[in-house]
Amino acid sequence: MSNAWFRMYSEFATDPKVQMMSEAMQRRLVVLMCLRCSDVTVTVEVTERDAAVAFALRIDEPELEATKALFIRKGFIDDQWNLLNWDRRQFASDSSAERMRKHRAAKKTPQSDASDGALRHGDAVEQIQNRTDTEEKQTRAVGENSTSPEIAAPSQSIASRACQLMIAAGIPKHRINHSHAKLLDAIAEGVTPQEFADAVPGALASNAANPFVWTIAVARGEHANRGSATPQARASPSRTSTMNVDFESIDYGAGAGAHG
Repeated sequence: MSNAWFRMYSEFATDPKVQMMSEAMQRRLVVLMCLRCSDVTVTVEVTERDAAVAFALRIDEPELEATKALFIRKGFIDDQWNLLNWDRRQFASDSSAERMRKHRAAKKTPQSDASDGALRHGDAVEQIQNRTDTEEKQTRAVGENSTSPEIAAPSQSIASRACQLMIAAGIPKHRINHSHAKLLDAIAEGVTPQEFADAVPGALASNAANPFVWTIAVARGEHANRGSATPQARASPSRTSTMNVDFESIDYGAGAGAHG
């Protein structure tokens, strides 16, 4: 198996949806990311995936069922162990498959000794440059909001409408981030602009350091919607009093939104 790698964002350490799980479940989520990076969960037959994941996690069938149910409920996977939002958070240039194909093709082409040496010693530089070029193109496309495959125009339109309603409901304008990763994830999960607006009273009542991020969490069902009487709020998982104190004292927007 190749030495593949994937992007893991720092918000993993502060995201309530992740941190409200046990350490065992957090570890299983990371292992599942490793399996996806190695293409295990996309190449194994659907009928065999449960067994493959159970073996990789070293757990029995009841634990596997509990893990799968939790991850589906959290919005991490679908019922076939496919990680949701994986492609949006990973750049195509991160994969070594295409670079290796080009490298093997180049080795079959007659070259001078000097050019062969340059190719061998320049592999690392070439890989970094390929990755940088692709990321720049993708980032530029996202900024232009034109044909970006990661942030489509409909999602941006919904995000803009949601932000307008949140501002109207009382969220300070300087806290708003139309391209915040959590906002876009929530929209992908089906949260509507009105549900964001309905979650604002609960976020403001919580006195959270970042009411914008807290509003998104309430709308996604990650926090009790205190202070809001909306019947549309999603059910949130139970938390201990220790979790309440810890999460209310953290500004989840610090350093996380920039990653997209």
